[in-house]
Amino acid sequence: MRNYPLCKGIAKIKKRERDMPLNLAESKETLLERLKEDINKRLADSKSELLKQFVDSYYRNTPEMDLQKWRQDDLLGATLDMWEFIQDAPTDTPRIKVFNPDYERHGWQSTHTVIAVVSTDRPFIVDSLRMELNQQDLSIHAINNVVLTTQRDAKGNLTGFKKR
Repeated sequence: MRNYPLCKGIAKIKKRERDMPLNLAESKETLLERLKEDINKRLADSKSELLKQFVDSYYRNTPEMDLQKWRQDDLLGATLDMWEFIQDAPTDTPRIKVFNPDYERHGWQSTHTVIAVVSTDRPFIVDSLRMELNQQDLSIHAINNVVLTTQRDAKGNLTGFKKR
């Protein structure tokens, strides 16, 4: 079994002001538990366990206020979208996905453009992206940057996450 470090960053570029937070009264823990319950309802136990580990790792450093701004169905859709994006083992070349999420194509929607990056852990990749967006005079709404240490089988299939 080989380990691949994985740097996952998302920047949402602001297009217009977002509505007031939808889940202000709910804690981060409550929101993530609801997300995991939604995952349990939609997937078999054998598939949901690894995805729930991803939820814990992926949102580990996300501020509570950022999570409170999400509608529950959009949070689920965004999580599943990013889960699918990390399935391929990173190579020396970062994979970048830039899109405007809409429900029909992505399973979730947002008023922001999303930039997702998957690569081996590289110093300053998020800072470099942030500086370029600032030079382009684009406002950054939120950044979710987490380094995940993944475990993969010989074929490169994701099998687990190491605790950091």
